[in-house]
Amino acid sequence: MFYEFNDYPYYALIKAKSEEEAVSYYEEEICELDEEEFKSCPDIVAKEHVIEKIKNIKSASEHEKEKLIEELDIETEEPWLILIDGYFV
Repeated sequence: MFYEFNDYPYYALIKAKSEEEAVSYYEEEICELDEEEFKSCPDIVAKEHVIEKIKNIKSASEHEKEKLIEELDIETEEPWLILIDGYFV
């Protein structure tokens, strides 16, 4: 499943098996959340939404975008970060 973190300190799009796993990954890899920031759940989004987000990446070549889109179908045990707000990277 794909989880989009819109109402959080930093925007992120994460692929994970569950919401709990996605939030845990967000806290470990992006930033810790306090109780107030954790009030809203990340949005579950469709693969088509993720593909549109990838296609709109301005700093990636068409080849890089195509490769990332292909990787969306790979099943992994661990959650992984697809996109993050580039301003903070």
